[in-house]
Formats: sequence, C-alpha cells, structure tokens
Amino acid sequence: MTGEPMIPRVIPQAMADRYVALLNELISLAHEASDVSTSPQAAVWRQKLVPLLDSRLFAARTAMFHLTTGDENPLLAHALQSRFLARDMDDYSFDFAGGEFAAQLKEKQRLVVYAAWQVCHAAGAV
Repeated sequence: MTGEPMIPRVIPQAMADRYVALLNELISLAHEASDVSTSPQAAVWRQKLVPLLDSRLFAARTAMFHLTTGDENPLLAHALQSRFLARDMDDYSFDFAGGEFAAQLKEKQRLVVYAAWQVCHAAGAV
C-alpha cells in the first residue's frame, strides 16, 4: 500500500449512455435486417438471436436505472458480459440480409464491445 487514499472509480454517465445507445442501435439494426430478409438464416436470427439481444437491451436499460440511483454494479456486470458479444454471436451468419447489413452489423457489434470495455475500464474492472 502506498498510504494514499483510494479514489473510487465511477462510470461516467455519458459513457454509460453511449454504451446503451450503441447496444440499442445494434439491436434495431438486427431487427431491421431480419425483417427484410427471407433467408433461412434470417429466421434463425428472428427466433434465437434477436430475442436474446432484446433481453440484453432490457437488462441494460434496467441497469441504467440502477445507475441513476448510484448503483453501478448492474451496469458493470452487464458491460462485463457484453465484452464477449462477438464470441456470443459467432455461430450466427451476418450475411443473411446482404453485404451492406453484414458490414453494418459487424461494425455496431464492434462498437458495442468497445463501449462495454470502456465502461468496465472506467469502473476499474479491466
């Protein structure tokens, strides 16, 4: 120990808002892509991945409520899980609605993972 007081780390509101906004954008794009595509892979997205993403967004919004009350633990736990979103989505093809949607989905996914890492870093968890 250095004898210096420990400064608690706090997740900045703007960073938390950005994380949830990016997650919302990813999920909105997943809904749009799966709605316009008639491929069998789109059906898999609609049946499995989109509901999973919807539940994660609901959990993130609930965690944001907790953050407004001063409890950042739910948001931190959610962000820790979201750092592995790319791995969680590995089994699903992104090409089901065409190349443009695939590129947009991959970019949004990358941005969500990075924003999740930023939240975790701000809280001192990584």
